[in-house]
Amino acid sequence: MKSRFYGILLLLASAFLFVSCSAPTKDQTKSDLPAQVSKNIATVDKAIQTQDPFVKNTEKPVEQPVTTPQKSQDYDEKEVQKYYDKARELEGIQKYEDAINYYIKAEKILTDHTPKNTYSDLYLRRARLYYKIGDLNEAWYDYSTHINFFSQDYDAYNERGIVSYDSMDYETALGDYDAAIDLTQDKDYIFYNRALAYYALERYYEAVDDFDKVISFNPQDYEAISYKGLCYTALGEYEKSISLQKEALEINPLYSIAYNEMGNASFYSFMDDDAIEYYTKAIGLEENPNYYFNRAKVYLYNQRYDEAISDFIRTIELNPKDYEAFNQIGYCYYAQKNYTEAEEYFLSALDINYMYTPACYNLALVYEKYEDYEKAIEYYNYVIDYAEPSDSLIEKAKERIKAIS
Repeated sequence: MKSRFYGILLLLASAFLFVSCSAPTKDQTKSDLPAQVSKNIATVDKAIQTQDPFVKNTEKPVEQPVTTPQKSQDYDEKEVQKYYDKARELEGIQKYEDAINYYIKAEKILTDHTPKNTYSDLYLRRARLYYKIGDLNEAWYDYSTHINFFSQDYDAYNERGIVSYDSMDYETALGDYDAAIDLTQDKDYIFYNRALAYYALERYYEAVDDFDKVISFNPQDYEAISYKGLCYTALGEYEKSISLQKEALEINPLYSIAYNEMGNASFYSFMDDDAIEYYTKAIGLEENPNYYFNRAKVYLYNQRYDEAISDFIRTIELNPKDYEAFNQIGYCYYAQKNYTEAEEYFLSALDINYMYTPACYNLALVYEKYEDYEKAIEYYNYVIDYAEPSDSLIEKAKERIKAIS
């Protein structure tokens, strides 16, 4: 399979170094895959209100251990129950932080007087609340406490895996999904989540195997079919990816992600007109900033700068923190020799992420055009200081410093 060459594009003879670092690259098109891991956590409100783990409505919840509290002389069971009931009430009206505080009050009494495993349910419920408010560290800790006392709860492993996934600790997430699957092999959502972890770790064939398992549970699962296609895109098998996206669309014609991924696969296959058509269909279904960003990249690659700028601006309107889009707008203006606008957008990218070295490098090239070599060297040095050791921009920055010194 031939892959697209994304090396130096001699769009402007005087700016060849600039173009080489800013031209569209394969890993810069955007997909929505990582966010989809939350599809299981999305049931947290119902799970909290029913005390059930994150299981489907037709499934029997995992039974929790039942033990008798060991009371001491000053143990006030009514007070504990009052705090516990109040926490449950607050969960129901989505006052999660307040609910957590009441669970902490109950835990304080119980920890002093009874074995913690008597109240394992408290840690499971509080872990879900911590997840809801975005405190992933505390969520992970409470899930771990629950698992220590109830090691057969496959859903707790699955949910702790989601916490690790959201923390971008994919190896740890994978370990929890493995543990959950060791306990049960008939839960499609666990295979789904493990497939996402494999994908994040670039273990694409293993991800495909798990997506196949999900599809075997439900052949109409268009998300799993589509994401299986993403794996083939990553493997360079673009025709197979497009075929799977079309299969997903047969099940759900309104599934915008499939059109976006068809656009990505088409772009990598040199079919730019098809890519634009697919991105446009995705945008027609959903105003997602990633879709505008991806279509803009095709316009940029084909030197259709005004159209690229329009789509990148729409990207920023939908996602004002997208520093890559600011950088790409700067590139378009640079290619049009509008260095004042280019400088403004490169600086805006750095306002959002001061360590974004492509914008540093591009800004240095602008200052070269201004013949402000002192500033140019300053930004080239930022590249040298902040870029990953393997980043080719480091050597380019050193070469430019040598050339203008």
